[in-house]
Amino acid sequence: MFEKCLSCGDRFFFTVKDPAGTFCSKRCRDYFFYPQFCQACIQSTSEQSSGGTFTFNFIGTTFFLEKDRCPTCGSVVRWLVFSVLLVPLIPLGKYRVKYVSRERFWSRKVLG
Repeated sequence: MFEKCLSCGDRFFFTVKDPAGTFCSKRCRDYFFYPQFCQACIQSTSEQSSGGTFTFNFIGTTFFLEKDRCPTCGSVVRWLVFSVLLVPLIPLGKYRVKYVSRERFWSRKVLG
């Protein structure tokens, strides 16, 4: 019933089944099979990270939208924005994001 994720070890009721095992999410599955950015994603980005995101009382920084999923490593392009009441107001940059687990991620600033 509550199966253990092969990547992060957490137990979840709803899981993603794969021939290799059970995962809590597609993000965990992608990280399990390719735990770093692929060479194409590294070449299209700089080493600059977004740092963390922080929101308090619905005010702070967060990632917005998701596009251009990499077929090799599973990373996606997301916009870091400053938001108030969950409404994005100020764009702070475009980053390629690779999720390590549901809550943790690595990011690299997109060039151009």
